[in-house]
Amino acid sequence: MGSYEKTISERIEKKVILIFSFIIIFILTLIIIFTIKDHKYANKIINSIGLLYDIFGAILIAYTIVFPLKKPAKKGSMFLSNIPRVRAMVVNEYIESKAIYMFIGVEVILFGFLQQLISNWI
Repeated sequence: MGSYEKTISERIEKKVILIFSFIIIFILTLIIIFTIKDHKYANKIINSIGLLYDIFGAILIAYTIVFPLKKPAKKGSMFLSNIPRVRAMVVNEYIESKAIYMFIGVEVILFGFLQQLISNWI
């Protein structure tokens, strides 16, 4: 398999993961809303679960963006990662490889906000 076919299969795999995670989060949100909607404190519970979704989504996004930058290169060492241009390329490759977590985090945050909005109408 050539590099072009590999990148196409990786893109398809990422899209399948995103769609699958979207469906799972959507179904989980509907289950939560419909099982709790008759409870006395349904709006507070759904709002709190939406807030937990938001926190979890923010953690997924931070995992992608913050963690590759947490280890600065040692001063004076002869590694290629000390050269700013090469270091930026390494960080960009890492972010691209972990971008799926960022997209899932955005999906989770979206559903968290939607749950908080729905809780105001229940």
